[in-house]
Amino acid sequence: MGRRNRWGIGLWLAALGLAWISPGVAREPVDEATYRVFLEFYQYDRDLPLNAQVLEVRDQGTFSVEKISFVSTHHETVYGYLILPKERPGPVSCVLFLHGYGGSKEDGLMAGALLAATGRACLALDAQYHGDRKREGVDIYSPFLYRDRDALIQTVVDWRRGIDYLETRPEIDPQRIGLIGGSMGAILGAVLTAVEPRVKVPVLVVGGADWGLMAEKSQLEAGIRLREARPNLDFDELARILAPVDPLHFAAHISPRPLLLQNGRFDNIVPVEANQRLYEVAREPKHIDWYDAGHDLPLDQVVPRITAWLDKYL
Repeated sequence: MGRRNRWGIGLWLAALGLAWISPGVAREPVDEATYRVFLEFYQYDRDLPLNAQVLEVRDQGTFSVEKISFVSTHHETVYGYLILPKERPGPVSCVLFLHGYGGSKEDGLMAGALLAATGRACLALDAQYHGDRKREGVDIYSPFLYRDRDALIQTVVDWRRGIDYLETRPEIDPQRIGLIGGSMGAILGAVLTAVEPRVKVPVLVVGGADWGLMAEKSQLEAGIRLREARPNLDFDELARILAPVDPLHFAAHISPRPLLLQNGRFDNIVPVEANQRLYEVAREPKHIDWYDAGHDLPLDQVVPRITAWLDKYL
C-alpha cells in the first residue's frame, strides 16, 4: 500500500466507473472488478521487517500481559497487548480485539482476561490516532475525509501486520485466529476479515455498513460535529470517498466463515439501519442477535453468546 497505490487508485476507479454512487440512488455493494481494485489498498510487503519488541510483561496469576510493539507500513509503530493463558498444553487460539472510536488497546484487557480463562490468547492493538498513537489535534473521524480514509485503511493493514507478528509466536496457533470488534472495531473488523483469510471466526458488536448512512444519521458527537462543520456535506460524496473501507462492499466476502453480529434495537451511534445493512449484505453462514438496548449492550447476555460461538467454531 505504497504512495503509488494511494494516488493511482483514483485513476483506476475513474476507469471502472462508479455508477453505484449516483445521487438519490440507494447505495449497493460494488461489482467484483471494483472490489478487486479496493483490495489493492490493503496489500503490503510481507517481508517488511516487523522489528517486534516485548516492552513489558505483567504476571496476572492465571495469565500474562505483554506490552508489545512492531513496525507496520508507512513507518508506523503499532503498540498492543498480547494476553496469554499460562495453562496451555500447546499452541492456543487467539482472538483479535478491535476497540471502538476513542478507545485503545487497554479496552482489550478485560476481554483478554475472559478469553484467557477459556484457554485462548488475545491481541489488542491501538488503532491509528488512538492510545499510544494519539496525535494532538488529529482525529480519525473528522471533516478531512481522505485523511480519515487513510487512517482507517492503515489500521486494517496494521492488523494484518499484527497477525504476521502472531505467526512468530510459538504460543499461538495461526490456524485458529478469531476476531471481536466493537463499534468502529466492528466496522473495521468486517473489512479486515474480508481481506485477511487468516481470520477464521469474526464477531462484530454494534457494527454497521454504509459510511454515508452512518455519517448522516449517527448521534455520535464526532458525527454531529462533522455535520455542523460541513452543513452542505454530500453524503453520497462521503460514501464515495470512504468506499474502499466500507463494510458495504466487503461483508459479502467474509463467507464462508461463520459471522456473528450483536446489536441493540435502539442504537443511534451506529444507527440501526446501518446494523441491518451490514447483516443484509453479509452472506451465510451468519447469525444476528438483537437486544433491548442502545449502543451499550448487556454484557451478561452478550459474553456467553460470543463464548459459545467461539467454542463452536474456533
